Amino acid sequence: MENLELRNELITVVGADAATFSPDHNPDDLRDETLHPSHTEPFAVVRPASTQQVVEIAKLATEFKVPITPRGSGTGLSGGATPVPGGIVLSFSRMNQLLRLDVNDHVAVVQPGITLTELAEVLAPSGLSSPARSAATSTPTPAECAPCATELPVSTCSVWNSYSLTAP
Repeated sequence: MENLELRNELITVVGADAATFSPDHNPDDLRDETLHPSHTEPFAVVRPASTQQVVEIAKLATEFKVPITPRGSGTGLSGGATPVPGGIVLSFSRMNQLLRLDVNDHVAVVQPGITLTELAEVLAPSGLSSPARSAATSTPTPAECAPCATELPVSTCSVWNSYSLTAP
């Protein structure tokens, strides 16, 4: 009964078209680019479209004592997007907008689901570009990996929301 109630509440928050439930998930939502050979089955994968929806999902997860696994594009190499069995995957794929671009200071503030390709497309008219690279399309240098490995939580490096940009 509790799972049915949580399922209905999640659908109320994000809509039926933005939620899947076990066992009907897309396999790509259940892993990242790490070398883990298998995935685990979360209870739900939800795709919020706003910060308010994220807040509502977090409240429900707390109420029902269900863990959340945040997911950007799944290009990480550390297993950070690997879901907890029975948990909720919070996919940011619908939160993929440029929120603010400051051309003078070379800063873009973006939602967590924007891909590097999408960022490049919205930056193109300004002449700016992002030096960030996707793990799915290139191998990071040791210098790029070092800050994540030694100083910052994995999620800080995996889900960016602010970019320093470079001019041509």
